Amino acid sequence: MLELQRWLSPDEAWRWLREQHDFAGLDVDPEMIASGYGSSGAGLYTPQRGETLTFDESRGGVIVEGSVICDGLVLNRGLVFIRGHLTCRALLNQGYLIVAGDLRCERFIGENETGGTHVLGSAEGAAVTLHVHHLTTGQDRLLDRVDDEAAGREGARARLESWGLLQPQEPWLPWDALTERFSQWAGARPVSPEWTTRDFVPRPPPKPPQRRESSALVQELDAWLADASRSQREKLTALETEWLPRLGPSERAEASTVITRHINSPKLRAARDALLSKLA
Repeated sequence: MLELQRWLSPDEAWRWLREQHDFAGLDVDPEMIASGYGSSGAGLYTPQRGETLTFDESRGGVIVEGSVICDGLVLNRGLVFIRGHLTCRALLNQGYLIVAGDLRCERFIGENETGGTHVLGSAEGAAVTLHVHHLTTGQDRLLDRVDDEAAGREGARARLESWGLLQPQEPWLPWDALTERFSQWAGARPVSPEWTTRDFVPRPPPKPPQRRESSALVQELDAWLADASRSQREKLTALETEWLPRLGPSERAEASTVITRHINSPKLRAARDALLSKLA
């Protein structure tokens, strides 16, 4: 289901994530995935369609470059970022999962307070969240979502019974047993073809502001001020008599920054600021 491209250090993984997606303003922690366990880093993987998929990378975080399609159960117990959609019959998340695209699953269970499921696109399916599992979506289409904080333990149990994962009067099973039942249900048939034909459109990282090219006159001024053959006092006098008349309105703001950088003597600060006021 996953093919390892290469292993990334924490810095490399964090740089890759920032370059691929804009996380500004989102309630997610991609840096945790980049760090892995004990600063172990993260693996960069290519997905392949399969019947089951388990994210349980004890070495570190998991970064999947592309959409994931699974015709059965996806089980996550690790730290995972999917740069694409996640489409599966069933999802059991007991770790930390960020899906950059959409989540499409018929049944979803989120369990474990220390983990979380964060879908940056839309989420569609039926869901149960247990043990204060944190679930966020860009657009929530989860049907009949049951949360044990709101519905109580019995409300969550009723949903699991309706799914056939627990029998009436049966005690709560260990998670390994519940996972096995969930996997058996999920393996009954492949996912809907309608869910597998969507293109993923990433949220691009913000472009760095373009630096405006200095005018030829400001570049000349910068080089002249950098010449150490004149004192700062001599330069300040020449600025007012020789340079001030030459600077046009579009050049004066940048010229002020250049002058402030080069004329930095405390004794000349008042005279310099008086000159700068004439450039404003």
